Amino acid sequence: MACSGEKTKAALSIEPVENFDLTEFNASVDESVGCPDLHPVVDDIYLDKHPNLLFVTSNVNKTPGLYMNSIASRPLEFVDDSIYTVRGEWRVPEDVQNQQIDINLQLVENDIESHDEILWDHGETSLNGWVWTRFQDLTLPEKLFHIGIDHNWHTFQLVARYQSNPRRRIMQSMMVDDYFSVLNKDMGILDKGAGWGSSFMLLLETTNKYTNCSTDYNFVGKSFWRNVSVQRTSIP
Repeated sequence: MACSGEKTKAALSIEPVENFDLTEFNASVDESVGCPDLHPVVDDIYLDKHPNLLFVTSNVNKTPGLYMNSIASRPLEFVDDSIYTVRGEWRVPEDVQNQQIDINLQLVENDIESHDEILWDHGETSLNGWVWTRFQDLTLPEKLFHIGIDHNWHTFQLVARYQSNPRRRIMQSMMVDDYFSVLNKDMGILDKGAGWGSSFMLLLETTNKYTNCSTDYNFVGKSFWRNVSVQRTSIP
């Protein structure tokens, strides 16, 4: 194994790992999540930003009935024929009212999204306490690890492979704490519609607990993030 590892290292160009300055993340709203008569806006999100700590609050104004996915995002430089490794840690506080959190490495090319996601559910569903992902059919979750619900720091690693010939966008592997899964499956694809153009982003997402669109509830979602980095390795 040591010899094989030396050959791989010699053949690849590997960028150094450096944690992001988390003050560079910006807030946006996932317009695909919400209730028909109550649309979230950016002012419903609060980002408390420090160089190595990011605190995300979803529905910070405690609006009754509001269900929303709050996104903290940072643009990345995309280079095809590369492997991207995303690392970091998350934690949810004791008073959390989340449906889920999501780490999404999102590539949009000519209005078409390829996404590589790690999701952790808190909602009162069959996914409660599960780390999961999704492939081509976005409605079908792929359960990966059951870590339960707690308020500890959890480490994560997501590895994505992008190649031009043949053209593929591959979910290579995922890790949360000591749980590891090799996937090697094509990423989920979504037509975003005209006007999205092209972008490459790291999204840290927090969805507050589902309100069933009832004004009886004003759930507030929260998450902490730290030690977040993205490393690129070129494919020879």
